[in-house]
Amino acid sequence: MKRIIGLYLAISIALACLGAFSAFAQDDKPPTPFIVVDQFGYLPDQSKIAVLRDPEVGFDNGWDFTPGPVYQVINTKTQQVVFEGQPTVWNKGAVDPSSGDRVWHFDFSSVTTPGSYLIRDKQAAYDSYTFEISADVYKPVLKAATRMLFYQRAGFAKEAKYAGDAWADGASHLGKGQDSEARLYSRKGDKSTERDLRGGWYDAGDFNKYTAWTASYVISLLGTYEEKPAIWTDDFNIPESGNGVPDLLDEVKWGTDWLVRMQNDDGSVLSVMGLSHASPPSAAKGPSYYGPATTA
Repeated sequence: MKRIIGLYLAISIALACLGAFSAFAQDDKPPTPFIVVDQFGYLPDQSKIAVLRDPEVGFDNGWDFTPGPVYQVINTKTQQVVFEGQPTVWNKGAVDPSSGDRVWHFDFSSVTTPGSYLIRDKQAAYDSYTFEISADVYKPVLKAATRMLFYQRAGFAKEAKYAGDAWADGASHLGKGQDSEARLYSRKGDKSTERDLRGGWYDAGDFNKYTAWTASYVISLLGTYEEKPAIWTDDFNIPESGNGVPDLLDEVKWGTDWLVRMQNDDGSVLSVMGLSHASPPSAAKGPSYYGPATTA
């Protein structure tokens, strides 16, 4: 979960939620990997460029692709051609060192009508994946990325109506000796060090919880809200949705409540919590420990 704001561009979660690659090309042929479009979609008035690629270096360098002279934008509902144009070679035909591809660009920025489309190589009849043009095309991406915080909540049940059947799970790390009875790692046998430190977010692939990371997430999320509050609505399908508070702020409160529990009377905060691991998280039965105080 490190650098969580970067999740707003996390492609894997967003693709799963958007189903961007669900459609097939004409004649039931799968879409070609040589015509690359934005899998999230495009805003009506933004520039729109499809990238045509001929692999020269890398795992797929055994494939060859040369684009035809005419490319089309097809409305997938009506099957009508809404735009035709010519691709232009990128960087004088040089191979892009980051991708290993020789590249052409097909600019279809003049297509601004909302709808579902694909790009077609007119001569070879190769189709791209489908994509959307819409004024709110990024809203599902924003929701999917932000909901990742809900999935990372420690000590909180993930009901199927919010998490989906495949990810539903009970609240984790709330058993005896776990988060609500966590002990200092250097005095594991000392009951007097027990503290209620439930809540917060799991870290990355592990279940540990860090005050420094959590504080940075809270600051970044609040800054994001301050910059553009209108996009943070109350309908992200988390348990707090519909309570009259933007769901982003509900999530911020979840993280902040844990930081308060991690704070000592002198203002310092405990640095870290180590949690036991299992899959699903609710199956973890080992004890939880916390690290020493820090003023960082």
